[in-house]
Amino acid sequence: MKASRVSRRRNRAAAVLLAAVGCALVLSACQPWTEWFRMVPTTVPGGGQSVLTDPSQPSSATDLSETTGFVPPGETSGQPPTATTPAASQPDDVFDQMAEDLILLALDGRDTDIILDPLFETYRIPRLDADTVIDRLYQIYQTVYLAHPRFFYLNGSAKVSYTSDQGDGGLIHSMSLTPQYWESTAALTSRELDLLIHDVELMAEDIATQIRGQTSQPWRQLQLLHDWLVRNIIYDRQENQEMNHAAAALLDGTTLCQGYAQAFQLIGLHLGFDVQMVTGESDGLGHAWNLVRLDGTWFHVDVTHDDPLPDGGNETPARHIHFLRSDVIMAATHQWDRTAFPAAPEDGAHYYRFQGLTASDDAQLAERIRQALAGHDFSTSGVLLIETLLTGTARPSTADVEAMLEDALSHVQNHDRVYYRLLISKDVVFLEISLSD
Repeated sequence: MKASRVSRRRNRAAAVLLAAVGCALVLSACQPWTEWFRMVPTTVPGGGQSVLTDPSQPSSATDLSETTGFVPPGETSGQPPTATTPAASQPDDVFDQMAEDLILLALDGRDTDIILDPLFETYRIPRLDADTVIDRLYQIYQTVYLAHPRFFYLNGSAKVSYTSDQGDGGLIHSMSLTPQYWESTAALTSRELDLLIHDVELMAEDIATQIRGQTSQPWRQLQLLHDWLVRNIIYDRQENQEMNHAAAALLDGTTLCQGYAQAFQLIGLHLGFDVQMVTGESDGLGHAWNLVRLDGTWFHVDVTHDDPLPDGGNETPARHIHFLRSDVIMAATHQWDRTAFPAAPEDGAHYYRFQGLTASDDAQLAERIRQALAGHDFSTSGVLLIETLLTGTARPSTADVEAMLEDALSHVQNHDRVYYRLLISKDVVFLEISLSD
C-alpha cells in the first residue's frame, strides 16, 4: 500500500510547562505571608486567607487536522495502545527503553528533530493507535526532560509528526518529535547556546564546591543548597514564563517555580545526589518542586514555597517548612501523580529534628518563643526567626501562637511594639519578628 504523508502536527506542551503557568498563581496562596502584622502589648491582629480558583483546562483534540494546546499533568489518554489488527505488535518496556534512548541521544546531540523511525521498524503500530502512541512517547519525552536539567534551554514542549499508510488499517511508518525552545534560547546561535550552557554548569559546580567546602554532612549540604537558592533568587512577580528555567535562576537571579526546581536539581546532581523534578499542583494550581534521595530514602523539597514574598534579600533567614518532607505532609497542599515519582514515606524534617527545634506541646512552644526573644538583641540583628516543628498530637491555632508571642514580649524590655509574620504549616510554626515592617 502506498505511503502518504499525514498532515499531523500537534503542539503538545509538557506538564512541567503547564505547571509553570500555574505556579505564578500558586504563590498567591501565600499572600498572608507577604504582610507584616504589627504587634502591640494588648492587641494582636489576625491574618487572612486568599481564595484560589482552578484555571480552566484546555481540551485535547484528537482530530488529525487540529492542534492541541497545553496538556495538563496526567491529562492524556494514558493507556497502552490496543491492537486493532491481529498482526500488530504492542509497545512494551523494550519499546519504552528504545524510545528513551533515542530521545536522550538526540537531545544530547541537540538534533532539530528526534527521529523515532527505528521504533516503527521494530513494532507494527496501526494508524488508528497513533494518538495513544503519541501520548506514550510524549510521556517518555517528559520523563527524559524532567530527569536532565541540563536541557534547561528547552521549554518542555514538542511538536509531533508522522507518516502512515493510507486508510485506517494502515501502519505508522515514521514519527519524529521536534523539541521546542524558550523564545530567548531559540534566538541563540549554536556558539551562544554553548556559552550559556557552560556558564550555567560552571555556576552550578561553583555553588556545589562552596557547599562541599562548608560541610560533608549530606543533609546539611542539601540545606545549604536550599538556603542559597532562597537567599539569592527572587520570585518573578511579573510571571514571565521566559524566566522559568535554571539559567534565569542561576545567572539572572529571577525565576518561577520550575526555575527553582531545575536549579536545585542541577546543583544537587553536581553534589552527587539523586534528584528529580516533580510536576503537579499545589492547591489545584500547577507547580514544580523536587524529590531528593538521602541515605536511601526519598524526600520532598519545595524551594519556591520556602522563599517568601516580597523577597528579603541575601540576609533574610530562610524557612524550612518544605525541606525534606514526606508524601503525607506534602499532600496537605500538593497534588501529584504518585505512580510517576518515587514514594517518600518518611518525614525527615532534618533541619528541625537534628537541631532540637521541636516542641511536643503548647508549653514547650511558648517557652521556645520566650527564650528566643529574651536572648535576641534587636540592635545588632534586626530580624528574629523562630522555627519550630510540632511533634505532639495537638496543634495550636494562630490565636494561640499570637498569645504566646504577646506574653513573651511582656518580659522583654523596650520591645512594646514589634512587627511579625506568622505561618503555621505542615506541623511547623514559623515566626519572623522585627522592630520594623
